[in-house]
Amino acid sequence: MNIKELKPLLEQIVGAKNVSDDPISLVVYSRDYSSLPPQKAQIIVLPGCTEEVAEIMRLATRTDTPVNVRGGATTAALSTSKEGIILDLNRMNKIIRIDEDACLYLTAQGGTSVYQISKELDKRGFILSGRPMFGPVASIGAWVNTVGIGGNCARYGYFSENVTGIEVVLPSGEIVRTGVNGLHNCEPYCRYTHTSDLTGIFVGSRGSMGVVTEVSCRIHPKPESCGFITLGYNHDNFDGLLKAVNLIFRADIPDTIDINDDGVGKIIGIDLPLPHMISMTVSGHPDEVARKIKLCQKISAETGGLDLGPDVASLIYYGGALTAYIYKKEGFGHLVFIDSYWHSLDAYPFLYKSFKEILAKYGLHENCIFGWFMKGVGCSFPVVAYKEPEQREAMNQAWTEICDAWFSVPNSAPGMSVTSTTKYNLDPLKPTHHALLRSIKDTIDPNNIMNPKVIPYVRRNK
Repeated sequence: MNIKELKPLLEQIVGAKNVSDDPISLVVYSRDYSSLPPQKAQIIVLPGCTEEVAEIMRLATRTDTPVNVRGGATTAALSTSKEGIILDLNRMNKIIRIDEDACLYLTAQGGTSVYQISKELDKRGFILSGRPMFGPVASIGAWVNTVGIGGNCARYGYFSENVTGIEVVLPSGEIVRTGVNGLHNCEPYCRYTHTSDLTGIFVGSRGSMGVVTEVSCRIHPKPESCGFITLGYNHDNFDGLLKAVNLIFRADIPDTIDINDDGVGKIIGIDLPLPHMISMTVSGHPDEVARKIKLCQKISAETGGLDLGPDVASLIYYGGALTAYIYKKEGFGHLVFIDSYWHSLDAYPFLYKSFKEILAKYGLHENCIFGWFMKGVGCSFPVVAYKEPEQREAMNQAWTEICDAWFSVPNSAPGMSVTSTTKYNLDPLKPTHHALLRSIKDTIDPNNIMNPKVIPYVRRNK
């Protein structure tokens, strides 16, 4: 069925004002945080509830129409498509419940922004388990789909580890609730029950298994006090930097711990005396915060670092520094994130050096690298600003070379921001892992209509 035939059927489901194929809308939806060329969608649909999503998915499956789910559009190469439906969940932005008196969890629709949720929780004296890597505009459903790393993960773990259950619409249109909410008599207050953890099928699936229409997650009491500290290290002292991070974790100090370079300082308008930084947030009673900061200062002195004070860590944590980067650099119209979502602490020096060397080869000098860490596991998340269209090809060539370098070394696993999902995410899988993932995908989505470029099995075979 072509799009002209599909449009009136979609309008019957969500209303005419929530379906668009006009040229301006298609251009608006053609980009995300990626250096890939724009992909002009065929049609945009904005459902308002789970039942409408279910009807859309039944129609899409019946007509073999691809569906790409879009939240805050802050992921790289996941929110755009040149075929099928862009399913924009931003109308589904309601906080359904906040249980602050018994089980300490909340439930929100999948399109609700993390900013909206955090603002409401702050009024009540609570926080989420993290702050998204892409900033507060990210939607909670998309955050689950991309695992959920960000600020505070050193204390609370990935956001996905705090998810107590989800509501998801399968490509068939069936509505599934996971966790104890899969039982007739239970609300989504707990993820694990007597059966397999179905939530995990959809965490990190990047919209390839279904549409996450509700998310329930643990909430935490807002800390009494919060402090910040940044430690600086020289290029020739990676050993000291890595040792300091290890000691800080072993002392159970940080809520957030980032490894950044001086490119981050340029973003926020601060000239740093050293090229590498460990930026941290700590929390607790004011006396406990002071104790933790003093301990960080002691570790810094023992490992050849320098105490740079609280300002950089505070600006990185609270500020819109990465977004401001683009607007502060006149003539740079776009940026790309490149991520090694999971790497060991000792892999970081190679990742940093190869990133810088490859970008310099292509004349891409406006960049920075930062990474969130949890007890030995890192997510390094570099950012590159470049000019469009003149530097786009150089950016894509550099991006591919960086991926080739990063994912050829031990203990460096790719995330979502890669130039080829097949090459970096699927082909390296061990055969049994690959076969099980394929079996799950083919069972849930036999026609591969859900974000087909993420796990391109069925259409790849054809």
